[in-house]
Amino acid sequence: MFEQEHIKSVSFRLLMITGLVYISDFFTNGFISNYLSLQPALILEKFELWRLITFPFARGTVEGTMLFLTVFYLYGPKLEEILNHTLFSLILVLFIVLQGTILTLIYRQSSSVLSGMEGLSFFIMLLFTFFKKGKRLYVWLFKPIKTAILTTIIFMLWGTSILLHSLLIIDGHLLLIKGALSAIIGFTAASISFMQIRTTRNLIKERLEQKGLVIPKPEELTPALIEQNELRKFSQSLKEEPTYYGDFKYTEDRLNEILDKIIDLGKESLTHEEKLFLEGYSKNVK
Repeated sequence: MFEQEHIKSVSFRLLMITGLVYISDFFTNGFISNYLSLQPALILEKFELWRLITFPFARGTVEGTMLFLTVFYLYGPKLEEILNHTLFSLILVLFIVLQGTILTLIYRQSSSVLSGMEGLSFFIMLLFTFFKKGKRLYVWLFKPIKTAILTTIIFMLWGTSILLHSLLIIDGHLLLIKGALSAIIGFTAASISFMQIRTTRNLIKERLEQKGLVIPKPEELTPALIEQNELRKFSQSLKEEPTYYGDFKYTEDRLNEILDKIIDLGKESLTHEEKLFLEGYSKNVK
């Protein structure tokens, strides 16, 4: 089901990078996760500031990993279409740094080791939900489901799983606290980001309207974009086809070969390429 645009998305690349990190971490007995994880003491005392950005890639809980895979497959690429790749990437980086800074301040006197994509996953999932809360989302081969309902289901599954997990381990309450913090930070950041983006877009729209410029409605713009995209794909396919001859070299030798073929076998024997050559030769060579 991986379409070409999906594979080119930032979300898919994050999935691939995280997968490679997890595999490498397995073969190094956790060395990579230890190097990438958020450890407040090392940040504040030894200034290992890279951990503020790398900690989401360190191996987290099973629940967090499953949440990350689901969100960045279903929600991530679609949110990129709304924001564009550059803004999407910038928002991801800013959120990761913000989350890392907040967690460092909260756990500054603790020896806790923080890792995983829960916070980032909640942020992406909720931000997309705010944009498309009334729309339906396709989930593999199932019938389309409203985005808000799907988000609620995913959140409940994650919450139930992490609750059960916390009951099976020592100091399980710490796992619940970390999970709750990730959810709260993700929800708060998504809410603020959505309001900021919507406000900025409204201001831009008002200024353009004041200058007499009208932004097309989505239903008007979408067909035009689709048509433009289809034309681009068609043009590219023509260039890749052997019947595309935009770069002909009109030589007399080639012309003589075609004329000889006409004399021997008749004009009906000419290939599409040869007909195009004759037509182009008459227009471009004087």
